Amino acid sequence: MALCLSVGGRTISTADGPCTEILAGTVDGVVRLRRASPGAAWQEADRFLGGQMVNAVTLEPASGMLFVATQDDGLHASADGGRSWQRRDRGMAFDRVWTVTYVRAGGELRLYAGTEPAHLYVSTDLGESWVELAAMRAVPTVDQWFFPGQPNRGHVKHVAVDPTDPETLYVSIEVGGVLKSSDGGRSWRVLDGFYEDVHRVLVCSSDPRHLHMATGEGLYQSHDAGESWTYLGRSIEGIMYADPLIMHPHQESVLYFAGAMTNPRYWYTTHTTTSRFIKTVDGGATWQVLGDGLPDPIPGSVEALGLEAAPDGCCVAAGTTRGEVYVSDDDGVTWAVVAGLPGIGKDYHVAMLTPAAAAQQAGAEAHRG
Repeated sequence: MALCLSVGGRTISTADGPCTEILAGTVDGVVRLRRASPGAAWQEADRFLGGQMVNAVTLEPASGMLFVATQDDGLHASADGGRSWQRRDRGMAFDRVWTVTYVRAGGELRLYAGTEPAHLYVSTDLGESWVELAAMRAVPTVDQWFFPGQPNRGHVKHVAVDPTDPETLYVSIEVGGVLKSSDGGRSWRVLDGFYEDVHRVLVCSSDPRHLHMATGEGLYQSHDAGESWTYLGRSIEGIMYADPLIMHPHQESVLYFAGAMTNPRYWYTTHTTTSRFIKTVDGGATWQVLGDGLPDPIPGSVEALGLEAAPDGCCVAAGTTRGEVYVSDDDGVTWAVVAGLPGIGKDYHVAMLTPAAAAQQAGAEAHRG
């Protein structure tokens, strides 16, 4: 297996042994990082799909099929670990694909893909063909979905499936809230009680009524399958813009969370931000800032987290808009860093937060002064 690190891909996985490979989705294709053994240095092994802005990287373990969702070139798939690729988006009406995930329902493997504008598709043949779950567009709030700078073009940021019931889906719309289906996507209803800029929902396997949600204004929890929500706050350890959130699949009280310490609305003028990476071991009651080997704060915006759990531990990785990947093998106590990659994050976030953009802004302000 490989740990997948991207904005909209499948970010939580399990493996039989220690992690030795990371697949990072960047603004310039997918970068493969490898190491010879646990504790060895991570090295860039190769890159593929160069020139493509990657929104999601998802590895389906049973088939070994690797799926990569791009910003403007649809969905690509590789059956040989990235050596060769083919388009696998027949039936999709849009080239901007934001998220890809999978679930096994009985003997059937289902893939779900979300696009911009916000439409949801399902495939039962490993992406050879796709069918739209069109009822999602019939909810009464559909005309209110938007994306900053792009009216009426909200997108499907994340799809979560109840691990105990594959017919129950939670679809996060950025910006537009959360839609829930209890019948595999044939009908939908809009959930409420939270900030509408929703980035992802996580469902606990041990209690599928227990949900975690990350939004642009902080974290929420539900204990009744989304009927009501408890707000955990907008600024948790200084994080003002919440995006990536992952949960340990074997210890569901352990969650990792990262985000920027300023809101994106300020990045247009400052061209800079910093982030923090934090952890809870008690389901969100308390949090601690991580830690040894990480700068505090982290330069840029942390917009991707990934976790691969093995019987003897887990590997956690974080990717930033500055093209840095931080990796921990000891539950976030110590960290290694891989630098020099293309930015990892939303394309316009990466563009706004590059050092060159900040320098250009500073030069313009000095000239005006």
